[in-house]
Amino acid sequence: MSNFNLNTIAQIAQCTDMNDHGTALVVASTMLGYTKLVKVFTKISEIADLDGGYDSKLMELRYSRYQELMTLAENDLTGLQFQSLYGAF
Repeated sequence: MSNFNLNTIAQIAQCTDMNDHGTALVVASTMLGYTKLVKVFTKISEIADLDGGYDSKLMELRYSRYQELMTLAENDLTGLQFQSLYGAF
């Protein structure tokens, strides 16, 4: 289960405000205990760093995994917790 934390939600929001969505996704996945997604988002960020950015295919992959994260979170969190997480992105 998750370790939902409003301080972590604030950290996620700060990351997205700085356009650092990759870190935000890693932080959210870590907070929720989704170790597979932590690894996936970390690898996606590493590939983007090596390639000098996100091409359309990498963006598509990251977005599909973001959708997976949101689906899992919606099922695992209370409605208010999920809305807080969703709003941070």
